[in-house]
Amino acid sequence: MKDGITLEAAAAELNAMLSSPDNAPASAPRFELVRVQDVLVGPVKPALLILAAAVGVVLLIACVNVASLLLARMAARERETAVRLALGAGRGRLIRQVLTESVLLSLAGGAAAIAVAGGSLRMLRTLAAVLPRRDLGPT
Repeated sequence: MKDGITLEAAAAELNAMLSSPDNAPASAPRFELVRVQDVLVGPVKPALLILAAAVGVVLLIACVNVASLLLARMAARERETAVRLALGAGRGRLIRQVLTESVLLSLAGGAAAIAVAGGSLRMLRTLAAVLPRRDLGPT
């Protein structure tokens, strides 16, 4: 369907095209259009929303843990930072070093996440091909 066309308008147009002048309007078949997404996801939408919220909370906890680990690491390196400053390293240089370490850690974590997501997607595709399909639509 084109953007901006509602399901009701499309159903009315379809019913108008399928009703011939020979048929009386009462005997012509009537069609109702339904989005595939509503049929497939509709019954499990609340469970999917709860799952998405749980994943978000776990991600938030993981981010807080990583941030606290980085803060603890910086506290442990306080003496090293003081020595570098005493030897003449500028504050900008120290900030660049800390940012570089953080960016490398982020890139490594992102690469690991992409690898896990790719493997999970492959596993889900394999399971979808092997497991029998169950109709989730209304009965």
